[in-house]
Amino acid sequence: MARVYKAVRLAYEAKIWIDKLIIHRERELKNELKNGLINKLETDMQEHY
Repeated sequence: MARVYKAVRLAYEAKIWIDKLIIHRERELKNELKNGLINKLETDMQEHY
């Protein structure tokens, strides 16, 4: 039975690690979106005015 418990524990640890990676990547994407959007708006304003 110890092997089953180890497999379950490993799967649980992997899930936590993957969830943390997903959260980290979502934050990076939000920051990139914000930065890209700001740059685009600045460029548009410079061209317009």
